[in-house]
Amino acid sequence: LQVGTRPDYPAVILPAVLLIGLAFGLGFSSLSLAAAAGLLDAEQGLAASLFQTSFQVGGAIVLAVVTAVVDAGGASQITTPQATLGAYRPALAVITAISAVGALTALSGLRPARRRAQVEDIVLAQVDAAEVDAPAEVVAAAEADAPAEERLSSK
Repeated sequence: LQVGTRPDYPAVILPAVLLIGLAFGLGFSSLSLAAAAGLLDAEQGLAASLFQTSFQVGGAIVLAVVTAVVDAGGASQITTPQATLGAYRPALAVITAISAVGALTALSGLRPARRRAQVEDIVLAQVDAAEVDAPAEVVAAAEADAPAEERLSSK
């Protein structure tokens, strides 16, 4: 991202805004799906809320750190545009470093297909165990909700 004293909207700001929008559109939906993947239905609400909370708190912490770096650079006391840009450069370095750490963290979380299959087997075993441990009333209620054809075919 080129930073100068005179903003160039079509060449600098517009492409950055479009890339940020594309990244949020693709990344946020993928992250939301990954946060709840492989969980039982009863646990997906908890996972989604933990994901949303960590996203918001993380953003607030990064904003506070970047603001502190800009203020420590003396941006509020500088009067020339070139000096102001100089005060913002360390903050841009902090944002870049945090982004790199986030990318490395995301890449380290990628699991091979074999590991995903093992996790799926564990989840399916938990579901089967939960069905075996279900009280008779729950099983009877579930069977009562099933269509008549399914009830007849299971007997």
